[in-house]
Amino acid sequence: MKAQLSIFMDSGAYSLRDQGADSSYLAAYARFIRRHHESIDLYANFHVIGDPDRTRRNQTQLEFQFGIRPVPVVHNGTHPRWLGRYLNAGHGVVALGGLAGKTSRRSCRRWLDQCFKLLTKYPNVKVHGFGISSVEAVNSYPWYSVDTAAWTRRAGDGQIFVPHKKARRFIFDKASRKVQPEQGVDHDTAEWLNSVGVALGTYKPEGGVETPGVITCYHERRGANLRYFEALSRQCGVKFYFSGNATHHDYEPENYLSGEVNVMPSFYAINDVGHQRQRFDHIMKQRKGGN
Repeated sequence: MKAQLSIFMDSGAYSLRDQGADSSYLAAYARFIRRHHESIDLYANFHVIGDPDRTRRNQTQLEFQFGIRPVPVVHNGTHPRWLGRYLNAGHGVVALGGLAGKTSRRSCRRWLDQCFKLLTKYPNVKVHGFGISSVEAVNSYPWYSVDTAAWTRRAGDGQIFVPHKKARRFIFDKASRKVQPEQGVDHDTAEWLNSVGVALGTYKPEGGVETPGVITCYHERRGANLRYFEALSRQCGVKFYFSGNATHHDYEPENYLSGEVNVMPSFYAINDVGHQRQRFDHIMKQRKGGN
């Protein structure tokens, strides 16, 4: 079964966080969005970390000079009045950023509490959370969607996500375990992998890979992590957009998973890294019903 793709375009703001974007970059981003607008569901403003005024200027320029209406982004720690401005302007989707690795901090939770309190006045507005993979953060707020690159980053570090088990069922009500398969796999981990159709893998006695799996191959660990977030999304009812990439065609989310798959390509990476352009072209072809 082919994946049914939803695409949320990342502007490349994080990749360019140290130098920012000039008008030519914003113009190129706007041209790209207009060219592919029928296939791209959402696209983010070029936000500037720690500078809500400049972020707002970018939003205004993209809207009024370049003719596109990106999803506005408000960063952790920014006064909620900035969020209020976008809400009052009639945006149906807003994004909260600067959250990666910070959602367990008290200051971040206070800020999120303030934002979602304000959002109760706008019940029809959908909220996206940038860089969220924590079960607690996903379950604590009424997100419409979140995105994560943890599926590929953790795999590169040798780790897979494994949910906790309770009463013989795998559950997603607290932090998952991060297991390093090369150091050994317990019964619950083996059972979880079997339930999502991912192999353990084995080495030959004389060395070398005998069968691919999470023990022997980081691509298989990526696959296991994709299955984990797919299950988490189903259970919590929040859309997960997969950012980052697998560097291997067969293990990109849009090829590895079936059913509804949500991806977040980076405009910066598409223009800076050749294989990401090829991947985006393939995603466009899939979205339009090609092979």
